Amino acid sequence: MLALHLAATLQSVMHLDDAMRATNTPSLAVAVVKDDRVIYQQSFNAQPGTRFYLASAAKPMTALAAKLTLDIDAPLSESLPTLKLPPPLDPARMSVRDLLAHRLGFENDPVIWRTSYSGDWTDAQLFALLERETKITPRTFQYDNLGYILTSYAIERAAGEPWPKVLRARVLDPLGMSSTTNEPCNATKSARTMNRGAGGLCSTIGDMTRFLRVQMSDGMLDGKRIFPATVMREVHAPQINVKKKFGRVDRTAYALGWYHGEYEHDLLMHHFGSYPGAWTHISWMPERGIGVVVLSSSYNPFADAVAYLAYDTLLGRADARKRFDDDVEKIRARLAKRADDMAKLTKAMIPEGTYVNDALGTLVVSKSGVKFGDREGPLLASGEQLLVKWFDDDSPEKIAFRNDAIIWLDRSFTRETNNGQR
Repeated sequence: MLALHLAATLQSVMHLDDAMRATNTPSLAVAVVKDDRVIYQQSFNAQPGTRFYLASAAKPMTALAAKLTLDIDAPLSESLPTLKLPPPLDPARMSVRDLLAHRLGFENDPVIWRTSYSGDWTDAQLFALLERETKITPRTFQYDNLGYILTSYAIERAAGEPWPKVLRARVLDPLGMSSTTNEPCNATKSARTMNRGAGGLCSTIGDMTRFLRVQMSDGMLDGKRIFPATVMREVHAPQINVKKKFGRVDRTAYALGWYHGEYEHDLLMHHFGSYPGAWTHISWMPERGIGVVVLSSSYNPFADAVAYLAYDTLLGRADARKRFDDDVEKIRARLAKRADDMAKLTKAMIPEGTYVNDALGTLVVSKSGVKFGDREGPLLASGEQLLVKWFDDDSPEKIAFRNDAIIWLDRSFTRETNNGQR
């Protein structure tokens, strides 16, 4: 009876059509779990089998696959012997656990940009860039995709198979997640920019609800043991302290693919993911037995607002809908300001041609704009400032043109001459 009452309560507040229009959200899927029972599931402008890009919300699956496949505490020099880093960085003093907990102690933007945005890479290129372009950072929590990209390579080496196949065998198939795939489902992504283990999955609301339920039940699903309880406890256990606010959540720690945080004084286990054309929210309150999945096709925190509406409603907050409406208005105002700013921009031109940076790759400038691998957008100007608008639902990025070179991401792209010289 309680579940029926809660379901009816959620149904009464989940009127989202106007809010979706206000936040430029084309499609959405929502599921709410209470005590291992799905009490609400609804798709808006989508079919139940519609796939959404998970972005970084795929990281918990990579972490679980790693724990089920290899010794995450072995030296990285053993787990991934092809990894060479510039001294004094030493893979023998690192582990996959460090990669999964975001305490690498190094960063490499070219690897991130090639795997996430341009699609211009080979395995050999990435490992050469790691040896040549890696920068030392403090050995503290620094959220980055790099650790999960490297983890996907360690999984491949341990299993002797491509990481998507290992993920399928170890995680997806045991859960019956047959609709989850590493194939692109989003117009802003290609097979080359799916970002491997850091975000390379698309899924449905049904599959993601199964993944949520097995987290909430310490490895059980529909009365069957799917994953060992010891494994689930380990991937959920805090690994490194975090002190950061994200929306309404006060983050306190990071586990293996999961954040710990506080929402209205309740522990909220969670991971979100975002990329142009996508925003994913997956979370649960262990002490309350409540969990929420929201999959969105818009690049703004509307998915989070919907999740908070579900939590506030189930926690009995009288102002749940008002808080949601306030969140929607903030998003609407931000989008309106971006549109106003875009309307003031003018089309810009710089000399056409191919511009090359050895680390980041190639920019191609033509009359239609700038192309960076799979990404392409118009070249615009705001006064003297040059900008590239890569995606419709994202803000433009600043670039500069000086001395016959493009300056972007603090790196210089030199224009090639007709004979290929620079």
